[in-house]
Amino acid sequence: MKVAIIGTRGIPPRYGGFETFAWHLSKGLAKRGHHVTVYGRKHTVGDEPLPEGVESVLTDTLRFKHGETLSGSMLASLDACKRDFDVALVCNVANAPFVPFLKDAGMAVALNVDGIEHQRLKWGKIARFYLRWCEKVALSTADALVSDAEVIHRYYKETYGKDSEIIAYGVEPLEPNIDETGELSKYDLQRDGYFLYTARLEPENMANVAIQAHHAANCHRPLVVVGDAPYASGYINRLKDKNRGNVLFLGGIYGEDYRLLKSNCFAYIQAGEVGGTHPALLEGMAWAPVVVANDVPEHREVGEDTILYYEKNHVGCLGRILYRLEESKEQREIFSFKARKRISDHYRWEEICTQYEKLFSRICAKSR
Repeated sequence: MKVAIIGTRGIPPRYGGFETFAWHLSKGLAKRGHHVTVYGRKHTVGDEPLPEGVESVLTDTLRFKHGETLSGSMLASLDACKRDFDVALVCNVANAPFVPFLKDAGMAVALNVDGIEHQRLKWGKIARFYLRWCEKVALSTADALVSDAEVIHRYYKETYGKDSEIIAYGVEPLEPNIDETGELSKYDLQRDGYFLYTARLEPENMANVAIQAHHAANCHRPLVVVGDAPYASGYINRLKDKNRGNVLFLGGIYGEDYRLLKSNCFAYIQAGEVGGTHPALLEGMAWAPVVVANDVPEHREVGEDTILYYEKNHVGCLGRILYRLEESKEQREIFSFKARKRISDHYRWEEICTQYEKLFSRICAKSR
C-alpha cells in the first residue's frame, strides 16, 4: 500500500507523542514493504536520515496557535490529493474537515482522534466549539475512527453511539540507557539523582502540580523538567517564576539524550490529566525505575497495578509519595519489573503496526 500520514508536525520527531507515533508507524510499515509518506512542517522536524520506504514532505504553515495545525494539514491534504495514495491516516480530530477531500481523491481514510481534544485547558470557547463540531464531521466522513485508549473509545460510543478501532501506542523494546560513562554530567546530573517530568509545557499537563509537590515534599533530589511548547511562553514563564529552587528546566530534549534522562532518573512523574495512551507514560514504564502518575482513567488503563498513583491533581498526595520514595527505595524494583512486563505484553510497536496494517487493508478493500 501507499500510505499518507497527515496531521503531525512530521518526522524525525521533535515535538510530541503524535510525531513519535508517526515515526515508528512509518518505519514499521516500510519494513513490511509499504511506502509511507509523512507530511510535516518545515520548522519542527529533526535531521536524522529516513528509513528506506519512508518519505517526508514538509509544508509551510501559519505560525500562530490556532492556525498552524489547520494550515499545515490543509496544505498536506491538497498535496496528497494530487498523488496516488491508497490510504491516508489523518491524525487529530481537528483535521476532520479535510477527510472528504482525501476521499474524493480516491483514498480510504482512517482518522486517529487523539484524546478528547475539547477538554484541553489551552482552548477557549470558540476552539472547543470547533473541536466538538469536528467530532461529528469525523463520524460522518472517515472510513474508520481510531482511539488510542478504551477511555476515548467509550467517549465516542456513549456520546455518539459510534464504535472506533482501539489501537494504542507503543514503545521501543530497548533496555534502559544506563549512564555508565558519565554522559549525564553535561546536565550536571547523575544516575538516581533526580526526579523527572517530561511533557509539552501546556496547562493540561499539570507541570505546576509536579513542581509544587516536589517543593512541598522538600525532596533532596532536584526535579528535572523536560519539555517546551511553541505557543505557551506565558505559561512557561509563570512556571519558572513560581519555581522556588531545586527545579531544572532543560527545554525540549529528544533522541538518545531523552532516553538517557528517563532511564537514569530516580522516579518519573506523569502529571497530565487528559488524553489517551500517553507515549511518555509508556516510555516511563519501559525505562524508568518507577512511575508516579496522576490518577485518571487513561493512566489506570495503561499502568494498572504496575505504577504508583496520586489523587487527581492533588499536590499534597503527590508530595507524600515523592517523600516516601526517597525514604524507602526498595519498592522501586518491584514496580520496575511489573511495568516492563506489561509493556512487553501489551505495548510493542511491532504489534501496533500489525493492527494498523490490518485496518488499512480492510478499509482499502471496502472503499474499492
